[in-house]
Amino acid sequence: MQKIKKYKLICPDPENFSKKVIQLIKKDSNFDAYIKPLDQRSFEKIVHKFDIVLIRFNHTIEYSKYSKVKYILSPTTGLDHISNLFIKSDNTKVISLNGEYKFLKNIRATVEHTILLILISLRNINNTSKSKKIKKGREIYEKNIGIIGIGRVGSLVSKILASFGAKIYFFEKDREKKLKFSKKYKYLPINKLLKICDIISIHIPLVGNYNFLNKNNLSFIKKNSYLINTSRPKVVDEKALIEVKKENNLFYATDFPFKLSKKNIFSTPHIAGMTVESIEKTDLFIFSKLMKHIKS
Repeated sequence: MQKIKKYKLICPDPENFSKKVIQLIKKDSNFDAYIKPLDQRSFEKIVHKFDIVLIRFNHTIEYSKYSKVKYILSPTTGLDHISNLFIKSDNTKVISLNGEYKFLKNIRATVEHTILLILISLRNINNTSKSKKIKKGREIYEKNIGIIGIGRVGSLVSKILASFGAKIYFFEKDREKKLKFSKKYKYLPINKLLKICDIISIHIPLVGNYNFLNKNNLSFIKKNSYLINTSRPKVVDEKALIEVKKENNLFYATDFPFKLSKKNIFSTPHIAGMTVESIEKTDLFIFSKLMKHIKS
């Protein structure tokens, strides 16, 4: 009997993946699995010896022309932790959530986390503050809220905030989305949106939007406003943000560690999409796509 060739698979961050999927991989005869917590340096030393790599944002994979990697699995929409040379390579297939719009409609973790950050910001809950004084909070009701990017997440965030009684404005580059949502909410150019909105929530991809909020447009931001970022950290020029924050008493809430300042900052360690439900759904989806490729 001919011996079945096994795919060598590595997962250096098993704690951040669904136990169900990890068990499926371990039991599947197609795989010779190396599933073990590894730091970035240890991962880099051995990753290119494997056929399949299963990672999230805790690890990055750089390109090597000597790599044996055939599949990179990442249950994420963002791909900036994967070398662009791998993404463009004909020899490696990147399987991710990028462009999976139909499936992603049922993934709500980032939407809910955005609402959490808005409520935390308005109630003056600062995870870096040592002050024991009780601070007065504010309400969402009748606030002007600006949504930057009204795609899957931005549109759902808008719908929830509108139910609180907020006035929704938005900025969107995509013409079709702009026309679609102009029937429901008011479109504004970015500078005007920043100028009139009490709360601004960012929902744009990093690709094509590096430092989208920068020194030029951040200068228009309303005093005592709240900026929420569950997109990617580099869509905001953080150095410019520090200056604006000092001048305009801006409160910044982000789903990424923020090292440049502590005052008026609330941050979470990139966990917006990390709920039990979302992890299991996305991991199973990615795994099923891999199996289809293997079988074909």
